[in-house]
Amino acid sequence: MEIYNPVLKVWTLADSSRIRWGDRDAFLLACHDISPYKEGEAAEGVTLLNLEDR
Repeated sequence: MEIYNPVLKVWTLADSSRIRWGDRDAFLLACHDISPYKEGEAAEGVTLLNLEDR
């Protein structure tokens, strides 16, 4: 999922996986800063949406 944080002005790509942690179910979250990629798309004219557009 791609999420834009207008306060920090950062685009984040978030992924999750269900895993076992010992004897319990858990979720592993991985977040990546993709701001340079998204800013490159904006420069190329690709339409960007953020949470305020919903």
